[in-house]
Amino acid sequence: MRMVITAHGFDLTEDLRADVEREIERLAQGLDRSINVVAVHLFDEQEHRCTGEDKRCCVQVEFDEGVCVIDDDAEPDFRDSVPVAFTKVLRAAMH
Repeated sequence: MRMVITAHGFDLTEDLRADVEREIERLAQGLDRSINVVAVHLFDEQEHRCTGEDKRCCVQVEFDEGVCVIDDDAEPDFRDSVPVAFTKVLRAAMH
């Protein structure tokens, strides 16, 4: 499984990278399918500062059979948006 983690609008910290890698491991363990690629894009979105939901996590999972599942979440903090986005992807991939 290949992992791609990118940060847009900020510098990715080691702590945040570790949080994302833990979520990738949790996702892989929760599925009964082989994953080819997990791409995680993290955005610090300036235009959403007034609502407070400016930390967006977008997760894209490509399975070996070619199926792709994408979902995202935005919250005031990445510690909230990252697990929620992964939970959404896990739910979608199980159906």
